[in-house]
Formats: sequence, C-alpha cells, structure tokens
Amino acid sequence: MPVTTTLTPWAAHDTQLILSCALGLALIIIFISVLKLAPFLSILVGTFAAGFTAGLPLEAVASAFSKGAGALLGDVGIIIALGAMLGALMAESGAADRLVSTILAHSTPRTLPWMMAVVALLIGLPLFFEVGLVMMVPIIFVMARRAQQPILRIAIPALAGMATLHALLPPHPGPLIALGLTVLFAVSRSAGRAAWRASASAAFCAKACRRSPRCC
Repeated sequence: MPVTTTLTPWAAHDTQLILSCALGLALIIIFISVLKLAPFLSILVGTFAAGFTAGLPLEAVASAFSKGAGALLGDVGIIIALGAMLGALMAESGAADRLVSTILAHSTPRTLPWMMAVVALLIGLPLFFEVGLVMMVPIIFVMARRAQQPILRIAIPALAGMATLHALLPPHPGPLIALGLTVLFAVSRSAGRAAWRASASAAFCAKACRRSPRCC
C-alpha cells in the first residue's frame, strides 16, 4: 500500500531563504566583530539584508522588524532599564566599591572566583536574570580593576552563579515553567541525601553518646 506524504518537494525558494538567513548572520558577525559597529545597528543591517534577499519588499522588512523589536522591548525593556538605573546608582554612590572592598577583605586571589559566584547567587535570588546581570556589571568591572585580575576570571563565575540560579531555583521563570519536574528532581535528589545524612549523623551521635557519661 503506498504511503501518502504531505511533504512538499524542495524548491529553489527554500534554498534562497536559507542563503538569505546565512547572509544576514554573516553580515551581523562581520559588522560587530570586524567593523566594530554597534550591535543594534548590525542586527538592523543584517535583518534588512536577509529580508531583501529573501524577496520581501523593504516596507515589509521594516514592519516585521518593528513588530519583533517592539514585542521584545515590551517584555524585557522596562526590566533592563530599571536594572541599568539601579546598577548606575550603585556605581555612582560608591556601593559597588564598598561591596568590592568587603569581598576582597574576605577572599584571596584563589578564592575570589568562588566569592563572585556566591555574591551573584545572593544578588540574583530575588531578581530576574536580566536585572541581576545589569546590576553585576559595575561590580565585575570594579572588582577586576581593584583585584588586578582578568575580566573573564571575575565575570564568568558571576554569570555562572546567576545562570544556575535562574535555571534551577523558583520563583525564577525557568523552573516555574516546569515546576512539577523541578519539584520531582529536588525530591529525588534530596531524599537520598537526607536519608544518608540522617543515618550517618545518627550513627555518629550514638557513638559519641556512648563515649560520654553525660549523654541521656
């Protein structure tokens, strides 16, 4: 019995769409990395190039770009703006310097990346990832300058801490999307550890009590 299929054969227009997308991405990369153009302008040029080579009129490309950018900025634009304002206030008021001084006083060059990860976890706990990232930027730059460390040695642990928090801990959006799986994963991970630690601590306490005559 022949099998019917709804797949349409490959057409020349499909190849044109793929090549136009590849051209747009290549232009964005070249404009940002080689020509050092602003990322927003590079994305704008790449979008118009991809849309025009795909066969769309310039008016349709401009309309699609404005709708997409408007929807994106409507979702995260206010959050990023408020985070940038708070980060600027921290930098101008000296709060970032004070926080960096406290971290440097309680860490060594070897433990500094760990401290930055912990600080990022604490700062990002009540915040969205975008806001926490914008707030951490002045702290990262001040820390790299004061500690005389490469910027990546300071930035990567902080970003790793915030990304881990954002992906695994409610009430951040990522874990809340699959809250049931998050709870199941947490229970499966914590039940075994709780049982092992309970038995180990109980055996240790019982052994210590046998050695002490004052133990009840």
